[in-house]
Amino acid sequence: MRRTIFALLLAATLATTVPVAARAADAAAAAAARDLIQTMDLQSMIDKMLGVLTPMIVQQVKAENPEIPDEILTVISQEFMTALKEDYATFEKGAVAVYTSHFTADELRDVAAFYRTPTGRKTLEKMPLVTQQSMVLGQKWAQASMPRAIERVKRRLAEMGYKN
Repeated sequence: MRRTIFALLLAATLATTVPVAARAADAAAAAAARDLIQTMDLQSMIDKMLGVLTPMIVQQVKAENPEIPDEILTVISQEFMTALKEDYATFEKGAVAVYTSHFTADELRDVAAFYRTPTGRKTLEKMPLVTQQSMVLGQKWAQASMPRAIERVKRRLAEMGYKN
Protein backbone atom coordinates (compact mmCIF):
# COMPACT_ATOMS: atom_id res chain seq x y z
CA MET A 1 0.00 0.00 0.00
CA ARG A 2 2.81 2.40 0.86
CA ARG A 3 4.48 1.64 -2.46
CA THR A 4 1.26 2.42 -4.31
CA ILE A 5 0.81 5.72 -2.50
CA PHE A 6 4.49 6.58 -3.06
CA ALA A 7 4.19 5.70 -6.75
CA LEU A 8 1.06 7.83 -7.09
CA LEU A 9 2.71 10.77 -5.32
CA LEU A 10 5.83 10.40 -7.47
CA ALA A 11 3.75 10.25 -10.64
CA ALA A 12 1.74 13.31 -9.60
CA THR A 13 4.92 15.22 -8.77
CA LEU A 14 6.55 14.31 -12.09
CA ALA A 15 3.38 15.12 -14.00
CA THR A 16 3.37 18.65 -12.61
CA THR A 17 7.14 19.20 -12.57
CA VAL A 18 7.92 18.22 -16.15
CA PRO A 19 5.44 20.63 -17.75
CA VAL A 20 6.66 23.44 -15.47
CA ALA A 21 10.27 22.71 -16.46
CA ALA A 22 9.30 22.48 -20.11
CA ARG A 23 7.42 25.80 -19.89
CA ALA A 24 10.46 27.40 -18.23
CA ALA A 25 12.72 26.07 -20.99
CA ASP A 26 10.24 27.25 -23.62
CA ALA A 27 10.06 30.68 -21.99
CA ALA A 28 13.86 30.91 -21.82
CA ALA A 29 14.17 29.88 -25.47
CA ALA A 30 11.48 32.36 -26.51
CA ALA A 31 13.22 35.15 -24.57
CA ALA A 32 16.54 34.22 -26.19
CA ALA A 33 14.89 34.16 -29.62
CA ARG A 34 13.37 37.61 -29.05
CA ASP A 35 16.79 38.89 -27.96
CA LEU A 36 18.35 37.39 -31.09
CA ILE A 37 15.68 38.99 -33.27
CA GLN A 38 16.35 42.35 -31.62
CA THR A 39 20.12 41.90 -31.95
CA MET A 40 19.70 41.05 -35.62
CA ASP A 41 17.47 44.12 -36.02
CA LEU A 42 15.16 41.84 -37.94
CA GLN A 43 12.58 44.55 -38.46
CA SER A 44 15.16 46.69 -40.26
CA MET A 45 16.21 43.67 -42.34
CA ILE A 46 12.59 43.10 -43.31
CA ASP A 47 12.20 46.76 -44.23
CA LYS A 48 15.24 46.45 -46.51
CA MET A 49 13.89 43.22 -47.98
CA LEU A 50 10.56 44.92 -48.66
CA GLY A 51 12.46 47.75 -50.29
CA VAL A 52 13.87 45.22 -52.75
CA LEU A 53 10.81 42.98 -53.04
CA THR A 54 8.20 45.69 -53.54
CA PRO A 55 9.74 47.16 -56.72
CA MET A 56 10.02 43.62 -58.09
CA ILE A 57 6.31 43.04 -57.44
CA VAL A 58 5.42 46.39 -58.99
CA GLN A 59 7.61 45.54 -62.01
CA GLN A 60 5.81 42.19 -62.37
CA VAL A 61 2.40 43.89 -62.17
CA LYS A 62 3.53 46.41 -64.81
CA ALA A 63 4.84 43.62 -67.07
CA GLU A 64 1.52 41.78 -66.85
CA ASN A 65 -0.51 45.00 -67.20
CA PRO A 66 1.50 47.42 -69.36
CA GLU A 67 -1.41 49.88 -69.54
CA ILE A 68 -1.62 50.31 -65.76
CA PRO A 69 -1.07 53.94 -64.72
CA ASP A 70 1.95 54.81 -62.59
CA GLU A 71 -0.42 56.28 -60.00
CA ILE A 72 -1.91 52.81 -59.40
CA LEU A 73 1.56 51.25 -59.22
CA THR A 74 2.49 53.80 -56.55
CA VAL A 75 -0.62 52.89 -54.54
CA ILE A 76 0.19 49.18 -54.88
CA SER A 77 3.73 49.79 -53.67
CA GLN A 78 2.70 51.98 -50.74
CA GLU A 79 -0.14 49.77 -49.54
CA PHE A 80 1.86 46.58 -49.90
CA MET A 81 4.68 47.96 -47.76
CA THR A 82 2.32 49.51 -45.21
CA ALA A 83 0.25 46.35 -44.77
CA LEU A 84 3.29 44.15 -44.22
CA LYS A 85 4.94 46.60 -41.83
CA GLU A 86 1.74 46.91 -39.80
CA ASP A 87 1.69 43.15 -39.33
CA TYR A 88 5.33 42.85 -38.24
CA ALA A 89 4.34 41.59 -34.77
CA THR A 90 2.74 38.51 -36.35
CA PHE A 91 5.92 37.85 -38.30
CA GLU A 92 8.05 38.26 -35.19
CA LYS A 93 5.89 35.84 -33.23
CA GLY A 94 6.28 33.31 -36.03
CA ALA A 95 10.03 33.91 -36.17
CA VAL A 96 10.30 33.21 -32.43
CA ALA A 97 8.49 29.91 -33.01
CA VAL A 98 10.79 29.01 -35.91
CA TYR A 99 13.98 29.81 -34.00
CA THR A 100 12.86 27.99 -30.85
CA SER A 101 11.90 24.91 -32.87
CA HIS A 102 15.47 24.61 -34.17
CA PHE A 103 17.68 26.00 -31.40
CA THR A 104 17.94 25.78 -27.63
CA ALA A 105 18.00 28.88 -25.47
CA ASP A 106 21.80 28.52 -25.05
CA GLU A 107 22.31 28.21 -28.80
CA LEU A 108 20.17 31.26 -29.45
CA ARG A 109 22.18 33.24 -26.90
CA ASP A 110 25.40 32.07 -28.64
CA VAL A 111 24.14 33.25 -32.02
CA ALA A 112 23.08 36.60 -30.55
CA ALA A 113 26.53 36.94 -28.97
CA PHE A 114 28.13 36.31 -32.37
CA TYR A 115 25.94 38.94 -34.01
CA ARG A 116 27.14 41.45 -31.42
CA THR A 117 30.75 40.99 -32.60
CA PRO A 118 32.18 43.09 -35.47
CA THR A 119 32.10 40.06 -37.81
CA GLY A 120 28.55 39.28 -36.75
CA ARG A 121 27.45 42.88 -37.37
CA LYS A 122 29.09 42.78 -40.81
CA THR A 123 27.35 39.47 -41.54
CA LEU A 124 23.99 41.02 -40.71
CA GLU A 125 24.79 44.09 -42.78
CA LYS A 126 25.92 42.16 -45.85
CA MET A 127 23.55 39.17 -45.71
CA PRO A 128 20.61 40.79 -47.56
CA LEU A 129 22.89 41.71 -50.47
CA VAL A 130 24.61 38.32 -50.41
CA THR A 131 21.21 36.61 -50.42
CA GLN A 132 19.94 38.78 -53.27
CA GLN A 133 23.06 38.16 -55.35
CA SER A 134 22.89 34.44 -54.59
CA MET A 135 19.27 34.32 -55.74
CA VAL A 136 20.18 36.04 -59.01
CA LEU A 137 23.09 33.62 -59.43
CA GLY A 138 20.78 30.67 -58.73
CA GLN A 139 18.24 31.86 -61.29
CA LYS A 140 20.91 32.32 -63.97
CA TRP A 141 22.44 28.94 -63.15
CA ALA A 142 19.06 27.19 -63.33
CA GLN A 143 18.18 28.91 -66.60
CA ALA A 144 21.53 27.96 -68.14
CA SER A 145 21.21 24.37 -66.91
CA MET A 146 17.58 23.90 -67.92
CA PRO A 147 18.14 23.05 -71.61
CA ARG A 148 20.63 20.30 -70.67
CA ALA A 149 18.29 18.99 -68.00
CA ILE A 150 15.37 18.89 -70.44
CA GLU A 151 17.48 17.06 -73.01
CA ARG A 152 18.59 14.51 -70.42
CA VAL A 153 14.98 13.91 -69.36
CA LYS A 154 13.87 13.52 -72.98
CA ARG A 155 16.72 11.09 -73.71
CA ARG A 156 15.94 8.96 -70.63
CA LEU A 157 12.23 8.90 -71.41
CA ALA A 158 12.98 7.92 -75.01
CA GLU A 159 15.19 5.07 -73.73
CA MET A 160 12.24 3.93 -71.64
CA GLY A 161 9.98 3.94 -74.69
CA TYR A 162 8.14 7.19 -74.05
CA LYS A 163 7.76 9.63 -76.92
CA ASN A 164 7.33 13.41 -76.82
